[in-house]
Amino acid sequence: MNRKSTIAVLFITCCLTVAVIAFTFSGAKPANAQFVPDFGEHHMDQIFTVMKGNVRQIYEPVSEQDRWDANVAMWQAILTHLNDQPNIDMKLMDQTLRQIQSNVFHIMQPAERERWDANVRMWQLMVAHLNDPANFSPLEFRSVLGVMNTNIHEIEEPGERERWQANYDLWQMLVARVSNQMIPIGAN
Repeated sequence: MNRKSTIAVLFITCCLTVAVIAFTFSGAKPANAQFVPDFGEHHMDQIFTVMKGNVRQIYEPVSEQDRWDANVAMWQAILTHLNDQPNIDMKLMDQTLRQIQSNVFHIMQPAERERWDANVRMWQLMVAHLNDPANFSPLEFRSVLGVMNTNIHEIEEPGERERWQANYDLWQMLVARVSNQMIPIGAN
């Protein structure tokens, strides 16, 4: 290698090293990186705020708005009493869950139905856990989260994808908080 080639290689190597270091310390994540939840309430509140803002933008169909309003009500009940679970209104949770289930029963589009069935199952598991804290199955939560995660990646409409991603992120953080561990999707 001649002197010019050596200098060029060193220059490119230095540039790439600086770029990698800058990327690493910037907090940026590659597009395919899996979300690692922050167990903090503040982060959950931020995601919930994004979801609520997005849900307020749904105008049609009314059934979609009703499903999401009920889902937001469930999250509101959970997040309001995150550190004080005995004060969660379980009667309201059961009633709201039945409302979602009734609405989901009428969904005809298979992918949408799969997402909502997974969400309903997550709420069923969480309500069972809240009624009996010993009733917690990380493997079942992980399985349902996997279905939801796979389905969400197939959503093309940006607003709907944002709603579902926020919902998924909240689920992942809540389950991790309840189990005091991260539940990696796809892990055996």
